[in-house]
Amino acid sequence: MPNHTCFPNLSHNFAGRDVTLIAKSDIKSGEDLTISYQDGGDMGVKQRNDYFEYMSGFRCLCIICKEEKETPDERT
Repeated sequence: MPNHTCFPNLSHNFAGRDVTLIAKSDIKSGEDLTISYQDGGDMGVKQRNDYFEYMSGFRCLCIICKEEKETPDERT
């Protein structure tokens, strides 16, 4: 299974038990295959990570989540 990132290089589509993975751009040899486990939409980094932690037991450490600044109302 591909790893998660909030900026994936694959899109995915489920049809029953089958999944289709489609490259969103050229993928270099040795590059990790990545999908987004959830559409973050307009969620901030805290909301995304709260969701991931609740649903999947992990906090995202992708480049977007590392660099994105939380808005003041997201800080707890």
